[in-house]
Amino acid sequence: MTNAVDDKIYTVEEYILLEEASDIRHEFINGQLYDMSGGTDLHNEICQNLIIFFRGILEKKEFKVYMEGVKCKIHGEEYYTYPDVFITSDESDKENKYIKQHPLLIVEVLSDSTRKYDTVDKFMQYQKINALQYYILVEPEVFSVHCFSKNENGEWQAAIFTKLEEFIDLKLLSIQLSLQSIYKP
Repeated sequence: MTNAVDDKIYTVEEYILLEEASDIRHEFINGQLYDMSGGTDLHNEICQNLIIFFRGILEKKEFKVYMEGVKCKIHGEEYYTYPDVFITSDESDKENKYIKQHPLLIVEVLSDSTRKYDTVDKFMQYQKINALQYYILVEPEVFSVHCFSKNENGEWQAAIFTKLEEFIDLKLLSIQLSLQSIYKP
């Protein structure tokens, strides 16, 4: 995570207006703006692979799949992020074309500059989203996917997948995501 863009404290309304007019995306955390750096070609390919996979399977179900350009708001917080990929099926998420609040699944593709932030800080915030059932972290340079899933008791469990032949069982979506689908060239 980079430093705040400036020392100014913005209102949510100012942030929304700035984002609508800006060529640069910013995450918004408690009144401060943080530039979103561009991704690598590998990061982009992995995001595209995930979008193609999820949209192909979930297209006829009531799920919407979003990538990088749509904000996710943490309910009850002044915290807006741009997840790499996320899925929602909540009817209230159709009300705002820029911001969603009820993702069922979020995927972040890690980089050296975002690894700690995505793994610790963002995950702590994302856990505040009641609808969220899956948080997936993808290492782009090696075959390593961490899948956090919420169990029936609301507790988060972790599983690590490191072989291309492995599948991540996403029961609530009634699908299995293969590492092959994530990492295909």
